[in-house]
Parts: sequence; structure tokens; C-alpha cells
Amino acid sequence: MNFYIQCSSIIVFLINTSCTLLQVKFQSKDANPFDTHYWVMVAFFAVLLVHAILLATQIKLRHAIFGKISLLAGALASILLLIILVPRMGWFSLVLWVICFVTVAHASHQLLYDLLYEATQQIFNLLGTMMNRRVLEPQNQQPV
Repeated sequence: MNFYIQCSSIIVFLINTSCTLLQVKFQSKDANPFDTHYWVMVAFFAVLLVHAILLATQIKLRHAIFGKISLLAGALASILLLIILVPRMGWFSLVLWVICFVTVAHASHQLLYDLLYEATQQIFNLLGTMMNRRVLEPQNQQPV
């Protein structure tokens, strides 16, 4: 099995466990996490979506950078829940996550630039092809 999928399954386990603990923490309270930590919960769902999309992209395209960013996003999702559950430990983990993020970003910036440059060229080529077809189609039609 792919390394990134194995690590992602660990992240899903941590998120699932954290969500269960979050339910236990808020079961006797009148408020829910969306009332007390709205922006943390919104960020959690956004980062979780990014994690899922990048993991699928990594599986399809087999670029290691997508797997690395996916793991960072999944770890951030776990940390966001940890900020709600155990704030001091969560904030400390967030600082460690930022250090990891900066390290990966610094090590991978040239690869990211190359991928973005290649994707931009392909998009412009595709748009150019579509525009040429649109211009040529009316000329190829026979009058009725």
C-alpha cells in the first residue's frame, strides 16, 4: 500500500478519535464546538477537504509533493481539533506543524514552481486549442 495512504489512515483514525472526544467534552454543555470555536471548526472542515483532494490527486498523478501537502493538511486538521480539546497542547502542536510546513515548503519550492509552470502551460495550450476549434468550426460548415 502507498505510504501516503497508510499515513492518511492514521490521520483519519486521529480525527475520528478526536471527534469522539469532542462529543464527550460537549455532551453536558448547552453549547457546541461551532458556537464556542466557530472559526476553528470552519478551518478544520476546509483543511480536511484539502487533505482529501490532495490525497486523491497524489494517488492519480503520483507526485510526492501532493502526498506531502496532503499529510500536512491532515495533520493540521487533527491539530485544529486538538486546539479545542486541549488548548495548550494544540497550540504547541500548531507551532511544531508550522515548523514542518516551512521545512517542506523550503525543500519543495522549486518542484512546486515547476508543477505550477507546467500546469499553466497546459491550461493555455488547452484554451488555445479550444479557441482554434471555435474559430475553425464555422468555416468548415456547409451552407444549407
